[in-house]
Amino acid sequence: MLISRVSDDGDLVRLRAEGRIVQEGIVKDDPINRAVGPECYRRCVLLDLSGSSHVGSSGLSWLVASRREFESAGGRLILHSAPPVVSDVIKIMRLDRVLELAETERDAVAMARGGST
Repeated sequence: MLISRVSDDGDLVRLRAEGRIVQEGIVKDDPINRAVGPECYRRCVLLDLSGSSHVGSSGLSWLVASRREFESAGGRLILHSAPPVVSDVIKIMRLDRVLELAETERDAVAMARGGST
């Protein structure tokens, strides 16, 4: 999995994930921290999943753990644009009740700014 920074406008950080969302290699080097910096968990981060081809159980575990890190630090992680192969797994596992998941980037921005999707 590769996570890259798309933009940072001060209020919102936009990241894009590509490839398989699995925990391999994440244990020592969190890709969100690497892309945004040590204060990442205090920020509002929108993670674009449109380039993701698969999400495994370890990847789901990492997403839930990341969400907890954001919540503990006062930040927010909003996932968006997940292809069906990824969003279906999240929904089947009922993690859409735990993770903030938006259909599009526009919906994610609205969620981040307090609007409804």
